[in-house]
Amino acid sequence: MEFSEIKAVATDIDGTITNEHRELNLNAVRAIRKLEKKGINVILISSQSFLVVSDLAIYIGAKGPVIGETGAVVGWPRRPAFIARWRYDSQKITRIMLSLGFRPSFSNPFRFSNLAFSRTDDATANEEEIYNKLKNEGITDVEIYDSGFAVHILPKGINKGSGLLRALTLLKISIDNVIVVGDGKNDLPMFKIAKQSFAPANADPIIKEHASYIAEKKNGAAFVELVNILLGKK
Repeated sequence: MEFSEIKAVATDIDGTITNEHRELNLNAVRAIRKLEKKGINVILISSQSFLVVSDLAIYIGAKGPVIGETGAVVGWPRRPAFIARWRYDSQKITRIMLSLGFRPSFSNPFRFSNLAFSRTDDATANEEEIYNKLKNEGITDVEIYDSGFAVHILPKGINKGSGLLRALTLLKISIDNVIVVGDGKNDLPMFKIAKQSFAPANADPIIKEHASYIAEKKNGAAFVELVNILLGKK
């Protein structure tokens, strides 16, 4: 894809524009601002709460729409345009996850839709086992994604791919003119719908399988590598 055809870069946050300790890579922040100055919208997409992603976009200078809660909330910073609605009692889901040894995220009270749960030493259930437990309790229409940082439960049919498509309607641009960047399994839905995709060297193997380009570098340094390629630098 030629540089002139690229109108937006949609990037995950944790492990993608951060280091392995989830600290922002300052060179990646500078790279985001370079893209924006060139007229390329940077869309932040994360499993973090919409409010966290919104404030991060403001502070680092990403001008595109923001996508929080694994695609469940989409809009402009602090102004959601879409919120996926629950069919189920969030407190019931929380009780079930507690019974499996998971700890609710401190951010859950501030989330619009997605629920996040951290693992403890007792929380060994994988995505399939969690789904089966919820199903046995009458909860079936949900998606479950383990980001590596937390387990996220959200309404059926909602994911980073669906969230990205909604964000692009706000920008009125095609998915064909977007590069997606991600490292975790929960990024897979957006990798499947994008023609151009970029994975850092630390990405999950399944993400690398679907990536158009795999970076030589890891984490935020890989995002800088991508921007240098886009801007034609060696």
